[in-house]
Amino acid sequence: MPKRLVMKLRCQTFLWATAALVFACGGGGAPQEAGSKQIRSQVATFAGAKTLEKLPDGAWIVRWTPVEADGIQYSVFKAPQGQPMDYNSPFVSVPTDYFSYRPKNVYTERSICFVVRVTNVVGDTNINSLCTMEEPLSFSGASSLERLADGAYTLKWPALLVEGVIFAVYARQDEDEFNFEQASFDGIRENFFSQLKQVERGTRFCFVVRYQHPDLPTDVNNTELCTEVEAPIEFEGIKNREVLDGRTVKLNWNLADPEIVKSYRVYQGADFKELVTTVTDATGEAKVEGLVPGRQYSFGIRAVDQFGREDRNIVIRSVVMPPE
Repeated sequence: MPKRLVMKLRCQTFLWATAALVFACGGGGAPQEAGSKQIRSQVATFAGAKTLEKLPDGAWIVRWTPVEADGIQYSVFKAPQGQPMDYNSPFVSVPTDYFSYRPKNVYTERSICFVVRVTNVVGDTNINSLCTMEEPLSFSGASSLERLADGAYTLKWPALLVEGVIFAVYARQDEDEFNFEQASFDGIRENFFSQLKQVERGTRFCFVVRYQHPDLPTDVNNTELCTEVEAPIEFEGIKNREVLDGRTVKLNWNLADPEIVKSYRVYQGADFKELVTTVTDATGEAKVEGLVPGRQYSFGIRAVDQFGREDRNIVIRSVVMPPE
């Protein structure tokens, strides 16, 4: 075989192998002529974006029917509805048949359009676009106030899919007015709940939740939710004390409403800080043992409801233990 013909065949073999390698590796940065006529024909009929679905977490997922060939790369282009696509600058390139997009700010990105093209094989010029359809920004404020098993409350409100938004909780007690100049809970960033402590019996707390963001309209919603109002515990406190011996004293009291009061706490001292014992029976009495003969002691008793909230009586009874 003539040398010139052999060199020509080797050169063609090298070019074909190089083209196949480029196509298999994704084609680099620019569209390639590589690939069979069949693949290029498939690319030329690629329909682009097929479905656009909003996920429960607020993201959007655009899908397309893939080209059945190895190494195909798809570029996703996006632009606000009504503005032209820049097909020289894809938003992202992926080898899959879908792409998930999460708006950073649903207020400024209410309607975004997507076009999907094959970009590593020539022939795709489709302009099929699908656009998101976001509802206008709305925030209804506090949505629920739920009582927990321990007597605390959980205040909830809807999520707002805007990057950088925070929520401010405003509170008022009984007949007070809201101070919307200063949040009661400032800079809360959770977008679903804030757990509140137990509310004292006989007290009513009300709450309003507003979002705060420099690029959004000022939130002036007045959706108000309030805690239950429960009657204060009616309890007279400690009634009598009886010294049994130099080291033991018996305390007694009149029982409160058993539908409300579930236990009684016995305190030593004049400030109700040192808990001695808790009584859950209905005898209305308790023995305190291990006292020091000749020393003076003070005691108080408070009634407690099912959530551990005490009455507020300040009755203190004192006793001097006899010497041995």
